[in-house]
Amino acid sequence: ARPGEFVPVIVLTADATPTSRLRALDAGAHDFLLKPLDGVEVRLRVRNLLRARWLYREQLAAREAAENERAAREMVLSAVAHDLRNPVASIAMDAELVREMLPEDEHAGERRALARIERTAQRMHSLIEDLLQVSRLEHAGFRLERSAASPSAWLEEAQGMMRPLAGARGVRLHFSGPADLPAMDLDPRRMLQVVANLVDNALKFTPPGGSVRVSWVYDDDALRITVHDDGAGIPADQLEHVFRPFWQ
Repeated sequence: ARPGEFVPVIVLTADATPTSRLRALDAGAHDFLLKPLDGVEVRLRVRNLLRARWLYREQLAAREAAENERAAREMVLSAVAHDLRNPVASIAMDAELVREMLPEDEHAGERRALARIERTAQRMHSLIEDLLQVSRLEHAGFRLERSAASPSAWLEEAQGMMRPLAGARGVRLHFSGPADLPAMDLDPRRMLQVVANLVDNALKFTPPGGSVRVSWVYDDDALRITVHDDGAGIPADQLEHVFRPFWQ
């Protein structure tokens, strides 16, 4: 048997005292039979223990398969993330180079578009770093880099980042809420990531000609952000699944 494997043990004895039973069970026995033995009972006890051993092996095999799958997934994610670093860095550097070459007074719109490309590339770089640290994230939890910052800046950045995507999909995108938000203890990069993901999902399931509305209110030292869309929505009987990994 492999180390740690379940090995069924039956004690056969003529000693029926409680001390004998306890000693056998303390030594690791899984069952206890007294002599004289009944053949039918012995076969039934052996069958039950062998069934328990088979179930244990099935569970062990499933656990090993899950561990192997997880290790393979992490290896693939790490390799893909590593290969993406240089192309993303090149996009950011080329966008910055072209933006600096364009005269500001004649190409203000183009310069703003290139600045958005730079910021998007920087966010992609952050996501790539997350993929490279996937093992730490799974085992040690998700790391937040909190600081006192106003949500206004990253809400405005989210709007600038998602508006071209909304236009390409023929969906109207509206952002509305107070602009003078106070500083809050939060991770601006993660908050931007959350809002961008919610808006992207809303755009994906909103038909052309529809609209996505992002609004926020600040009350009692709390910021509440709401994303509305014109999509079909999620059936009520599916709502319990929305936070499960890989569920769609």
